[in-house]
Amino acid sequence: MSRVPRVLWLTPWYPDATHPYRAAYIRAQFRAAAGQVEAQLLFVDVERGSGWWRSRWITTEPNVFTWEVRSVFWKYLRHAPGFLALLVARQAFQKLPGLNRPDLVHGNIGFPGGVLAQVLARRWSVPYVVTEHWSKAQSWLGHPLFGARLRRAYDDAQRVLAVSEHLANDLRAEGIKKVAVVPNVVDFGPYAHRAEFAEGIAATNDPAVWHWLSVASLIPSNAAIKRVEWILDALAWYRTHRPEVAIFWTHVGYGARRPALEKRARERGLEPFIHWAGTQTPEAIGDLMRTSDLFLHPTTQETFGLVVREALATGLPVVSAKIPANVSWWKSEFGVLTALNSESFLAGIQSFEDNRTHVRAEVFDRNSFTPEAVGNELLSVYREVV
Repeated sequence: MSRVPRVLWLTPWYPDATHPYRAAYIRAQFRAAAGQVEAQLLFVDVERGSGWWRSRWITTEPNVFTWEVRSVFWKYLRHAPGFLALLVARQAFQKLPGLNRPDLVHGNIGFPGGVLAQVLARRWSVPYVVTEHWSKAQSWLGHPLFGARLRRAYDDAQRVLAVSEHLANDLRAEGIKKVAVVPNVVDFGPYAHRAEFAEGIAATNDPAVWHWLSVASLIPSNAAIKRVEWILDALAWYRTHRPEVAIFWTHVGYGARRPALEKRARERGLEPFIHWAGTQTPEAIGDLMRTSDLFLHPTTQETFGLVVREALATGLPVVSAKIPANVSWWKSEFGVLTALNSESFLAGIQSFEDNRTHVRAEVFDRNSFTPEAVGNELLSVYREVV
């Protein structure tokens, strides 16, 4: 094909007015692709509704279209992407003026996005690729109801694009072929290194206080993954054993787990030393990172590690867990990776008590994650496929 390919992106998650930061990584990758090819995106937005079925087709931003479905049966519909794809194929071009028939379909998130792509590509007689962003993809391949469907979507794709080497290796271990790595785009705009700011900027707002920062959603489904209680345990240890060390911890993120965590903090006398900051803009998070001493990310599972990369870009050292997603790209200058338990995480924090250093700007690689770099990688994949 001499001209650039015309690519239709499909995704079950995308930012909107209600959820402005949801799946922002998909939007960033899509925009990187759109810088190289004729790219359009269709967001299949299925959520809870009050009636049996209500749907509308809308254009939300240039070259971004949404099929909005609201139903009391929303969970069943999300798990029936083949049915949804048939409705898309039948109605999309009639309902959405400006939506073009593609040369290639690009599905995001294997289930359901990859299945949507598989059905539509077959219907339109075009190839398709799948980008996998989901840390649970490997476990879902063994799902008793949906595992076989997901495997077929991977197997029939011309390429399966994992956003990290760790995720690619997980898929390869399950027998998935044609796997390649195309990373997420990282918008480092809000996360400039502290050295790039005015000379003399303090590492913290108050040098007499040791400032900890963490960023993680507090939704219940993340309870076994984002182990925020390890930070509570570490703070409790310091208040009991080293009360002379002045510590102030800020947590960014919200969810249904927060009231229980706040209650535990009150019961342990830790409330005065914690600020639950809730949801913040990227610009506000960048400012917090530049004025903190240590970034704490206790996690048992990770796909790409976006927030850790953002912290490192600002010069903030990190204590996180020694999981495959971190080990594959970690440098000793970044901080400390610990075992998956509260005691080891505390030891990692303790190693920084007398060493409030920062990560030098030249140590961290930003260039691999720019829109131009990722867009060029996607263009190369598209040209191989079409």
